[in-house]
Amino acid sequence: HYRNGGIYLNICAIVPSFNPDEKLADVVNALRKSEFEHIIVVDDGSKEKHYFNEIEKYCDVLHHYKNLGKGRAMKTAFNYYLNNYSDACAGVVIVDGDNQHGIVDICACSEALLSHLDSLILGVRDFNSDNVPKRSKFGNKITAWVFMALCGLNISDTQTGLRAISNEGVKTFLDTAGERFEYETNMLLETKRNSIHIHEVKIKTIYIEENKTSHFNPLTDSISIYKVLIKFLWASIASTVIDFALFAVVLAIFSFAEKSLQIFLATALARAAT
Repeated sequence: HYRNGGIYLNICAIVPSFNPDEKLADVVNALRKSEFEHIIVVDDGSKEKHYFNEIEKYCDVLHHYKNLGKGRAMKTAFNYYLNNYSDACAGVVIVDGDNQHGIVDICACSEALLSHLDSLILGVRDFNSDNVPKRSKFGNKITAWVFMALCGLNISDTQTGLRAISNEGVKTFLDTAGERFEYETNMLLETKRNSIHIHEVKIKTIYIEENKTSHFNPLTDSISIYKVLIKFLWASIASTVIDFALFAVVLAIFSFAEKSLQIFLATALARAAT
């Protein structure tokens, strides 16, 4: 599966895009030069179609009638990929359309996927770099701490858009809840629920014009992300409480039995119920 310098051909590149500028063509051209044979671009309800018309002869361009969010755009691409390219490819790599992911890093994550097909590959940035805007540095560090404290997930870059996923992972994440930026958070939580390993690849930290082209809203999108984390924490606490309560009830019901049998039945029934 190697050709011209070792770039893999059996990874499909997915590029969600909303109201892009000329950098979208730069992203697609860089992918083509690195011999990504299959490229799926999702127009998430953009007002101007000019930049999509420029690239449609080089890749598959899918359109949303209106803006539905990055999460929905990714799932639209996942569904199209599974129907059209999954037989020829081992997985996908998700790339931002604003040229903030270097092609070397895109290729590194793609190659990492082929060595870790049971993992979600994350291209992680260094938030201690001088070129990182203060709001991004603070937000990412806080979110990483929350992930560790509340969810037990040690992730260096929780908001990275550069991710590589195997075919099985694509099928799993196709059913993951979320339509906008919170979808990427739900993907990370889904790895814990499904025992999917996370493999990190260090990438160059690029912020073009202090990331002003990003459609991430620091207030509304941050609220939606933290709502997901709080919901996950509440579900974990509720599950634990129910587990202990059922354990106690079953112990009481089978109080006439031997102690070892009581514990076995209480454990089995409590776990089955939760």
